[in-house]
Amino acid sequence: MLNCITLRNIKNISLCLIMAALVANLIGLLSRIWSSRSIGDHSYRASKYKLPYPQVPHLVLENDVIKGRKILIIGDVHGCLQELKELLEEAKSRCADQEVLPVFVGDLLSKGPYPVETVRHLQTMDHFAVRGNHDEAVLKQALLYKSTKNYELPKKYEWVPKLSDKDITYLQELPYTISIPSLNVIIVHAGLLPEIDLVDQNLTNMIIMRNIVKSPDGSLTAAELKNEGEAWA
Repeated sequence: MLNCITLRNIKNISLCLIMAALVANLIGLLSRIWSSRSIGDHSYRASKYKLPYPQVPHLVLENDVIKGRKILIIGDVHGCLQELKELLEEAKSRCADQEVLPVFVGDLLSKGPYPVETVRHLQTMDHFAVRGNHDEAVLKQALLYKSTKNYELPKKYEWVPKLSDKDITYLQELPYTISIPSLNVIIVHAGLLPEIDLVDQNLTNMIIMRNIVKSPDGSLTAAELKNEGEAWA
């Protein structure tokens, strides 16, 4: 009788060990899948125009890239090339003893008189930039124009056919955020929701949000309209 009980116990223990190993393997597999999704696959996050994702959605500028240069953060350029050149010259004159590294906050194109010339000029510069809502709108029109036969561009985008493949690739690879750890800052065109990891933020919020709306249950959502919620920062 004792031998039977011992054997049964051994079988139960073996079964438990096998089940534990299977559960551990399953947890490890799920963890690897989630980690891979968070780092490389961003298709689970909303993007306003369903555009191709940049290779690096969230760029990090470490000191080995900055190389001691003074960071110059520049707001919306909107195709105003002449004003951009004047601003850069002014920055250089004020920082004569230190090289300047421009970092743009998106909306490089549209509205101003020289959108194509601006994107071409930027590609000759050592700089970094995030994408804005106008950049995504231009990219959407450019991709539709190239892929859709007889596509009729809206009037305000009649200049888009002048963009080269290189120009379009430049726009397509603009990240959504740029982090600069040495300055403890994250550069984004529109905004971010608090207490949400960067890899889980809604991509559309990053280019269009203006305010934050707090629900009765305490949850936060992004708002595009000025008359909704409160300023996020």
